[in-house]
Amino acid sequence: MNTPVKTLRLFTSQKEAEEAELERRRKQTPEERMKEFSLLQERVWGEAWTSKPLVRVMKMRRLPWADKES
Repeated sequence: MNTPVKTLRLFTSQKEAEEAELERRRKQTPEERMKEFSLLQERVWGEAWTSKPLVRVMKMRRLPWADKES
């Protein structure tokens, strides 16, 4: 059984850490990014993430200035 190797990196600044994270994401395939997103969502929402359908809600508001003619 192969255990994945994890690397711990320490950064001297927030900017350096953010640049490293961007580079890590650039190297990922779209499938890897979606898998990571799915794992994070499941951690936050638990089984609700996979067992409950998503409900989309749209709210609209009419802006008074949008009806005025130019």
